Amino acid sequence: MNSRTVNNRCICKENYTCLVLNSSLELPGSSTYIIAWGNNKYEIYINMWNLANFNKGYAKMTYNPNKGILCFYALINNVTLKNPESQVWGYPEIFLIGRSPWLKTPTNEVINLPQRINDLLSSYPNLSIYVNYTLIHSPSTPIDWAYDIWFLRNPNITGVGPGDAEMMIWLYYSGYNTQWAYTGINVNIPIYVNGTLTNETFMVLINCNHGTGWTYIAFVPVNDGYRSGNIGIWLAPFLNYMVTLLPQKCPSIWQSPDNVSDLWLMDVELGSEFGNMYVSSSEIYWKIYNISIVK
Repeated sequence: MNSRTVNNRCICKENYTCLVLNSSLELPGSSTYIIAWGNNKYEIYINMWNLANFNKGYAKMTYNPNKGILCFYALINNVTLKNPESQVWGYPEIFLIGRSPWLKTPTNEVINLPQRINDLLSSYPNLSIYVNYTLIHSPSTPIDWAYDIWFLRNPNITGVGPGDAEMMIWLYYSGYNTQWAYTGINVNIPIYVNGTLTNETFMVLINCNHGTGWTYIAFVPVNDGYRSGNIGIWLAPFLNYMVTLLPQKCPSIWQSPDNVSDLWLMDVELGSEFGNMYVSSSEIYWKIYNISIVK
């Protein structure tokens, strides 16, 4: 992708919400709240959490209240990572529901969170999220476009560690190695793609001891997913697979499905992990036109 071909790269205007990060500003970048898409409250965050520094370029996130469009653009060069083994540079994102294990202010209380998984499946069996978006990136940029969902044993603590879990649902990816945590398991889960119910096949990634000790599970579309479109997912099938698969793959941590379903679901986030330790420059651009959370 040539940056000169990207038009209107998250322009800031009067009455817009604008977050900007450049090499002279403090990492990982700022966050703020917006009121959008049905008068709901969301938090947006540049969140370049793994950058130690960069000497050229910028990142920008804007919300246009007149058109209801959230935009992110980054053109960043000559980066140094805090932790190269973590690969990704950051996760520019929007907090959709609940409250993060780190940021305790709730967003968009359309449902009551935190809740234990088993209670959530009982209370909201049809809970679904639709997002209408488009995403482009430079060919050399590894990237995913994914939901990030956090689960804690104790919803009152700050941060995550052993006995906690993270589930990601990737809607699109390019350039990332999935073999590091591939379980050999593929699952078929129906999702809506531009209004059509599609039986999507996801490979399952699991790392029992990830980061500071939490368990990581990801569902990754085997067809690489969708760079643009209106995509709708039900949470219940993904949660049910998580409850079933973690005891199978991590029995020393998760002794039974009941052990997993007792976790508290804290929040649901959406964003784009991108970059790795092998690239020093990246360009990405995405827009969200609408988000709908259906109970």
